[in-house]
Amino acid sequence: MGNCSNNEASFKSSNNNDYLRTGTINIIKRNYLGNKIGVSKVSFENTTPIKLQTSIGFLGNRSIKVHGCIIPGLDPRGEMDKECQDNYIFFIINSSVLCALFDGHGKEGKKISAFCIDFVGTYIKKYINKFETDPEETLSKMLEKCDKKLNRSKIPNEMAGTTAVAIYINANNIYSASLGDSRGIIATINDVFIPAPIPTHNFYKPVSVKKYLKPVALTTDQKPNHEDELVRIKDAGGSVEQITDEFGRPVGPYRVWVKNKDFPGLAMSRSIGDRIAKRVGVIAKPVCHDFKLYEADQFIVIASDGIWDVMENIEVVNFVEKYKNQCIESTDLFPAKPENSSIARMLCEEARYRWYGIIEAEDVMIDDISCIIIELDEVSSPSKTQVKERNVQAFLSIAISPDINNTSSTEKNLNLLLD
Repeated sequence: MGNCSNNEASFKSSNNNDYLRTGTINIIKRNYLGNKIGVSKVSFENTTPIKLQTSIGFLGNRSIKVHGCIIPGLDPRGEMDKECQDNYIFFIINSSVLCALFDGHGKEGKKISAFCIDFVGTYIKKYINKFETDPEETLSKMLEKCDKKLNRSKIPNEMAGTTAVAIYINANNIYSASLGDSRGIIATINDVFIPAPIPTHNFYKPVSVKKYLKPVALTTDQKPNHEDELVRIKDAGGSVEQITDEFGRPVGPYRVWVKNKDFPGLAMSRSIGDRIAKRVGVIAKPVCHDFKLYEADQFIVIASDGIWDVMENIEVVNFVEKYKNQCIESTDLFPAKPENSSIARMLCEEARYRWYGIIEAEDVMIDDISCIIIELDEVSSPSKTQVKERNVQAFLSIAISPDINNTSSTEKNLNLLLD
C-alpha cells in the first residue's frame, strides 16, 4: 500500500460507520522514476451490490447465520467497463453448510464463474449423501469435475478461468478445497491480543474489539513462485516471471508463461479453466484440508482477493467481530451502515473503502469484492483449552532469478496481459 498525503477525499461521513456512494479521490501522478509530480482529482460513483443473501439454520444444535455479498469492481476514471466476475453459492442442508466462491479472470471470467455456480449447485444436490460420508474427497472431485465439464462446454477458456474455494461444515468438522488465491479463514477465541497492522493510508475504519480472536487459515493461496508449484510448472515446460514495465522493471506478482512467450500470464498455479496454462503445469486439483470445529470458533469468512489484497486476516476477523452484532438487515442502500447492511456487505464496503488508498497511490482499478460469512452461535462458556493447533499445508515462496527458467529474460509487456 502506498502513502497518501494531504488527502482531500470526500468519501468521509459525519458517521464514521457509514460508507458513501460518491466522492472524490486524489490520484498521485508519478514520473518514470516513481517520484510524485502532481495529483489528479477523480470523482466517481460506487457500484451497488449485485448479490445479497442471508440464511439461518443449524450445525447440529448450534444455530448459524450465513451471509453473502458481491460488490462489482470499478474503474474510477471511467475509461474501462469492468464486468463483475465474482460469484458464490451456499446451502444449509441436513444440519450442515456447503458453500463455494469463485473469482473469474480473463475475457470470459464472468461466464466461467457463473458456469461453476450452476455446476456446483447441481452437484451438491445430487451428491449430498457423499458430502456427509466422504466430504474431503467429494469436494475435491466436485472442483476437478467442474473443470473437466467446463473444458467440454462452449465457453472459451484457453485464456480465462476462475479461482475456487469450497467448504463443507457439519457439527464437528470443517473441510475445505481451494484453487488459486481466494481464501477461507475461521475466527476463534484467543487468550492473547493479536495486533493488527495500521494501513499506510487514511482509508480505513479504526476497529477496537473487546474479545481477543485469532484467525486460522482454512485454505492456502497457490502461487507459481511457491517452490513445489514452480517445480511442477518448470517440468511441464512453463516459466515463472514477473511482468515488466516500460523501463524493464519487474512489477506485481509472479506469473505463469509459456516459455519465451508473453501469455498466458496467470498469477496462480491452480485454477479452473485456463487451458493454455494447463499445458505448462497449472492444474485443477485443489488443495484440501480438514479441521475440527470447536466451541471457541466464532465465525468463518470466505472471500475473493478483492478483500485479501487490502486487508490482513486479523483485520478481517476484528472488523467482523466489531460489526456483526450491530448489523440489522441486508439492503443495497447508501450510505451503507450497520442498520441497513449485513455483515457480509459491511466487510465488502470496508474493503472497497481501503481500495481508495491503493488507487490514490498506484492509479489502479477497484477489484471485484465478494465474501461469505458464516456466523456460529455463541457458546456460553467455550473451552479454549480444548482447541488444538490447526495448520494448512504450507508452501515455501521463493524469489526467482532471471535465469531460473533456463531462458533469456523475455519482457512481458503489461499491456499484453489479460487480467
